Amino acid sequence: MTQEKIAAVLVDHALWLRGEGGKRADLSYKNLTRASLDRASLDGVILDGAILDRASLDGANLNRASLDGAILDGASLDGAILNGAILDGGKTAVGILRRALRSDGFEFFLWHCQEGFYLKAGCRFLDMDAARQHWKATRAGTPLGDETQDILDFFDVAITRTEKEA
Repeated sequence: MTQEKIAAVLVDHALWLRGEGGKRADLSYKNLTRASLDRASLDGVILDGAILDRASLDGANLNRASLDGAILDGASLDGAILNGAILDGGKTAVGILRRALRSDGFEFFLWHCQEGFYLKAGCRFLDMDAARQHWKATRAGTPLGDETQDILDFFDVAITRTEKEA
């Protein structure tokens, strides 16, 4: 989807947000690879299944956006507001707690959700126990498997610290 088409959809969305007509933005399953959405108002936008590979969402407002099944590999979300965004399985985001990149370029996100902590990696959205089981079953005894377990350990430390601060 071109930047111009995205911009047109977001103009309509802004009108909808203000109650001035327009239409809620539905970018479900759209290819938004490398899209520039920095500081965009994406409050309530439907992004289910959208491909946001290497998209820039720095400072974007994604409050109440629906990101169920969205692919965020390499996406930049620095300063993005994600509170209330709906993620895979209907989980409600508080925000991204940590992000890690494995040596093969596979990206892991630790999401803090109202329902708990979840790992998003590729098409998977798992709680930490299920994540450990998955990568042990598929990568045990390999360098990538060991590296993945290190990432999960790193995420566990962040979860423990967050729970202590709450």
